[in-house]
Amino acid sequence: MATTELSVKSVKELRNIAKEMNITGRWDMNRSQLIYVIERTQLISEAKDLGIETAAMLNNDQIKKVIEAERNTLPEEEKTSQK
Repeated sequence: MATTELSVKSVKELRNIAKEMNITGRWDMNRSQLIYVIERTQLISEAKDLGIETAAMLNNDQIKKVIEAERNTLPEEEKTSQK
């Protein structure tokens, strides 16, 4: 789910998404923190699916760049199967 999709959701909806993703500490997070951690969890999962080991100290934008770079190196048939 993209940041724009998350930004229109209520805090309750964001907490429910975080719950489904087994994100701990969601009750102590504000709206922007929930959006960040949900997006980060999705990005890390996507990176793992592509076989990329992400360093914990990378921020979301850096992880997006690594994923995009990896996708650009995949053969065309693998790119379409990843979507």
